[in-house]
Amino acid sequence: DTSYTSATGKEAELRYQITVDNNSYLFIYRYAVVLQNGGHPAWQQPDFQVMITNAAGTVLDSTCGYFYIEAPPTGQVWPGWHSCITDISWKDWTTVGLDLTSYLGQTIYINFKVRGCWYNTYFGYAYMSAYCGYLQVQTALCEGDTSATLTAPPGFSYLWSTGDTTQSIVVPNPVTGAQYDCLLTAVNGCQVTITVNLTYTVIHANFTHGSACAGSLTDFYDSSYVNQNWVEDWWWDFGDGTPLDSTHNPHPQHIYTNPGTYDVTLISFSTEGCSDTITKQVVVDTVATVTNTPLNDTLCSNQSTNITLTGSLAGTTFTWTASCKAPDITGYSNNSVPTTLLDQTLINAGTLPDTVFYTIYPHTGDCIGPDTIYWVVVMPLPLLTNSPSLKTICDSTATNITLISNHDSTKFTWYCTASSGNLTGYSDNPSTPTNLINQVIDNTGFTVDTVYYHLIPHLLGCLGDTVIFKVAVRPSPDLSNNPKTKAICDNTSTGITLTSNVTGAQFTWTCTPSSASITGYSNNATPTTSLNQTLDNLGS
Repeated sequence: DTSYTSATGKEAELRYQITVDNNSYLFIYRYAVVLQNGGHPAWQQPDFQVMITNAAGTVLDSTCGYFYIEAPPTGQVWPGWHSCITDISWKDWTTVGLDLTSYLGQTIYINFKVRGCWYNTYFGYAYMSAYCGYLQVQTALCEGDTSATLTAPPGFSYLWSTGDTTQSIVVPNPVTGAQYDCLLTAVNGCQVTITVNLTYTVIHANFTHGSACAGSLTDFYDSSYVNQNWVEDWWWDFGDGTPLDSTHNPHPQHIYTNPGTYDVTLISFSTEGCSDTITKQVVVDTVATVTNTPLNDTLCSNQSTNITLTGSLAGTTFTWTASCKAPDITGYSNNSVPTTLLDQTLINAGTLPDTVFYTIYPHTGDCIGPDTIYWVVVMPLPLLTNSPSLKTICDSTATNITLISNHDSTKFTWYCTASSGNLTGYSDNPSTPTNLINQVIDNTGFTVDTVYYHLIPHLLGCLGDTVIFKVAVRPSPDLSNNPKTKAICDNTSTGITLTSNVTGAQFTWTCTPSSASITGYSNNATPTTSLNQTLDNLGS
């Protein structure tokens, strides 16, 4: 968490937030500082500070939780510092430890602040690195060793119960259980004593592994543990004749070329070099492949894929992912549960063939084989788009119907039914798809009757839903008045009601006289059932 203040324009602060627990009793930081002497009073000089604070920035311990130093006056050099160009002082990288045991369970902040001089003309620089550690002595003692090495945490000055004053001491002829104390003194003079009882380091090597499949990466995971210090090195022998892996990797990956059973050996090492060895058998399985042939299919819309997937090994099952670029295709989905049947009903609501791509993964045990693409072309369903689906024709007239679809290549077959036995001339067409119905239909009855064409659309091997196209056939009407002649007197209305064998029939007519003496007649182009004209005979 880095923040800057603006009091002088040359002030920077680096802040670490720490929740103190058993793993962070000790805060270790390394710093290097460069301060330029401005010849000012101490409080105006460039300076460097280290503070333990709460969230509000209040210093929690002004003695052991605070460190401050300003640029020394010209010509002076603080102990442990160096100078150059007469007015610049610098301190080389220095390690400091902070004892945080009194803050157990609290969240605190370690603040590092460096400032230039008050007048914003002379500089101060600080360089930092830090980490949390354990406030304890590290013991290096393997079973069979003739000496033990005890190492205190870095960042202090030291006084051991043996009288030694180095960070590490060597104990000859160690006796387990023997106690050693070390007094740690921080740079600010604060002290803490830590105690250790000698004990052997006992390391237990162990590991697990992920799926082991020939030709694929097998993951190995170290699970070794130790009673003190840490496990920090690993040597692996994968049992297939490849060179020993001594890359210090707790999580190596290895490819077995061939299936089989392999003896895998791990040697684990602790911090001080104590080791333990374990050997386990790892069974590497054969990887299956997809053997379906061909790997493509063509379906009609609303039809199930119903594909039985087969593999190169007995018991192979399959998962897949599915994709399609066309928004008109629906019904496909991914499958994460291994199975042997790809059964999905695919729907193409568009007018063009589109493709669903299935990426299929074969599974045998924990092994997943190479993926294979299986594609399914989904044909659209052909539809009759003629509207309205009704046509009216007269007796003995051809239907002459062009059938129209949502796709230019659609053709139709059909079978027929009729509303009465008075209709003839129509016929089924069950085998030769076409888009033209041209049949002359006769109506021998006296009412309008209907032929029903049950149309089945065909498109590239796919059949659409059956639809009905109706053709209404009107009968041919006749004049049924008998006799068909009438005598009237001059200047008298004909007064003829016209009747037909077909209910609802009406009549038009044209007139021709036998002589020019007849007048009053006229043609009639408007259908009616009454012939009512007054005729005059001007002759003798």
